[in-house]
Amino acid sequence: MNRIYVAIAVAVIILGGGTALYFYQNPPASSTSALASASTPTPTPTPTVPSQSTSAPCGQPITYTVGTLDTRFGISQASLLRDSEYAKQRWEKAAGRQLFAYQPDGVLKINLIYGTGQTGGSYTNGSIDIYGYSDQIQLTRLLARLFGSALGLGPVNDPSAVMYPQNQGTNEKLTAADTAELNALCGAPHA
Repeated sequence: MNRIYVAIAVAVIILGGGTALYFYQNPPASSTSALASASTPTPTPTPTVPSQSTSAPCGQPITYTVGTLDTRFGISQASLLRDSEYAKQRWEKAAGRQLFAYQPDGVLKINLIYGTGQTGGSYTNGSIDIYGYSDQIQLTRLLARLFGSALGLGPVNDPSAVMYPQNQGTNEKLTAADTAELNALCGAPHA
């Protein structure tokens, strides 16, 4: 039974739809650890994860939750969730469908990790990590950009775009470059 499960897990990972790959634009650095975790069956149900097939990469909502929340940021979990809701709605409005869903046991973790002198954040391995921000506008722009990264969107060259690599602007709306990137990944917006 375990050999069959490992063979299925390897086949799924090779085809790009494995659990270890559901948030990655590129495979993780160590596929051995992904295979090891995939080879151990778990009795709990699998949380909702986005489809990574090329036909419908935005077919299922990505579930998210709050992970680490350093109190030095002075923000409550409720406020972070409210800001996350506002940030994700930018993408969902443009896509015409739900792309993210809050769940207490969501697979995408939003972490506020206090870093001296650091601002900005990153998305890696199913985790949004924010190290610092100057105000709520910058926080929601960071969240929006990192939600976009979690979808699989890449950077764009428009400095006012949410997906611009540096969080410089104050624009709170998606630009044409952002929506073009979203439509290229997810297809045309649903009516």
